[in-house]
Amino acid sequence: MYVRMTSDSRDSERRDQGSTDTHGAGDAFIGALAARWASGVSVVEAVRFANAVAALFVSTPADQKKTVTSDKVTRFLSERRQPMS
Repeated sequence: MYVRMTSDSRDSERRDQGSTDTHGAGDAFIGALAARWASGVSVVEAVRFANAVAALFVSTPADQKKTVTSDKVTRFLSERRQPMS
């Protein structure tokens, strides 16, 4: 998905977390995107969140995928100085 950012014209950031298990990453991305967008945030914010979900998801071993929570994603973004608005 390509999303053009508004005022600062940045493209949606790529997250290079290293890959442990990519199975289900697309589902995680689409699910997070749909949930965030449906919650009323902008599509740009929804994509930013979904990218972070996918990055955490693929860098998490298969038996620990359920630990990728909304709080964990929010912390992940905050640590990279990209807090959700």
